[in-house]
Amino acid sequence: MSTTTKIFIVLVCLFAFLFTPLTIQFAARVDDWKGLAEEYRDIALNSQVHNRNVVALSITEKQAMEDELKSMTAQLAASDEKNVALQRQLADLSGEKDALELANRSLEATVNIQTATNSVKAKENQELAKANTGLREHNDELMTRNIGLNDTLKEMTAKNLILEQKRRMLEEENLAIRDENRRFREMAKLGPASDTGAVGPAETVQAEGPVAASPIRGEITQVEGGLAEINVGSADGVSKDMLFVVMRNARYLGDLRVNALEPGSAVGVLELTGQGEIKAGDLVRDKNSLENVR
Repeated sequence: MSTTTKIFIVLVCLFAFLFTPLTIQFAARVDDWKGLAEEYRDIALNSQVHNRNVVALSITEKQAMEDELKSMTAQLAASDEKNVALQRQLADLSGEKDALELANRSLEATVNIQTATNSVKAKENQELAKANTGLREHNDELMTRNIGLNDTLKEMTAKNLILEQKRRMLEEENLAIRDENRRFREMAKLGPASDTGAVGPAETVQAEGPVAASPIRGEITQVEGGLAEINVGSADGVSKDMLFVVMRNARYLGDLRVNALEPGSAVGVLELTGQGEIKAGDLVRDKNSLENVR
């Protein structure tokens, strides 16, 4: 119901209240005023009831409109709050956008730097590849030379074995000659070869027989760190600071210098051990006897 209709209804009610008594009075004067009065009274009562109903309806509609207005006001307030929240979110999103743009610029700068670095690395890799090719060629050349050296080493090892066999034969011959000289001295009843008064065969013995003592041979029984123990000692002619050569299968492994003695064993320091690992079972021989053979 519109506002104009409501005003029209109110005016009709007012005019009804105003003109009803006048109409009743006029009718009473004209004809049967009592019946007309009762009729008009009933009409007035009906009009009054109708007017009350209209007013009640108007009040109800007014209350409904006020409730609707409050609801719309609340909705408007909620919409304002949502708008404020959306504005805040928009501001946050704008800040995030700015941060992302800044990060994007930084990332682009980093990518540019990395691209330049990769370019430099690529050039370096090309140079390294060239150098690697040269090193491979040099390595192939060294391998070829190494094969030749290995062949030479095998040949020299074979020669060394032959020389070692010859040396052993010469030592055996030397021992035989010494025994023969000793028998000659016994037969001639001469003193030791070192006597100053010896004449005749004694001079021949001094010139022909070697003056060096017999070789001292043994083997390593234990190795611990830079020390090694051998199975020959002072009873075999070993003395302190004596130098022994360590060998395995006629291959030189290093030296051993004695620093502690017992009658049947000795302990020494390993020297020049870069030729191979020295372990128990390797053979030793005093170095002086090897130098005398040479």
